[in-house]
Amino acid sequence: MPRALVDRDSVLVWAPKTLSQAGGANVVLLESCIERASVAVESWSSRRFLMDTYTERHGGSRAVARGTRLYLRCFPVVGVPTVKESGVTLSVGTDPDLGPAVLLLPEEGVLERLEGTWAAGSANVLVTYQAGWTLDTMPGDVAQVVIELTWAMYREKDREGVSSVASPMGETRYRDRLSDAARHTLRALQRYGRPRTVAA
Repeated sequence: MPRALVDRDSVLVWAPKTLSQAGGANVVLLESCIERASVAVESWSSRRFLMDTYTERHGGSRAVARGTRLYLRCFPVVGVPTVKESGVTLSVGTDPDLGPAVLLLPEEGVLERLEGTWAAGSANVLVTYQAGWTLDTMPGDVAQVVIELTWAMYREKDREGVSSVASPMGETRYRDRLSDAARHTLRALQRYGRPRTVAA
């Protein structure tokens, strides 16, 4: 399950005892629902959550319009990104006192230009970086929504509607089966999204 944001055991621990009992779960169906729920949550928040290496092209003109900041699609950032502006490699660091051309704010996934402004252009800033969480470090609110959405889908195992998951949390039959806390988190998931500087 390359995009699963929680593991099977996490769902089974949360699920009713009737499902958690040995042999009580349809493992293939459950894992399918986990991945479908994970994809749906990522679609809802317009970002990826799992740790991975990403390459993005950003428009310098869009970044300038927002000041000196360029917003990466994923965060938290691990390590130091490679940043090329119009083909020129820029120095990147987390300590402004060391004089990098670009300051990295890893927890926010932000690159801030310290030397002047970003060069105007479309898709002229190329960034390669590693970001995201592992299953062990996944934010608890994100994991809980995936778990509850998985369970809602699993209970609909006899319906073909489960296959329509572009944004299933917008469908009443799933949303209404989530806890109040999970529904609140669904509304709050947009905080994981970003202002747009990524080139279209």
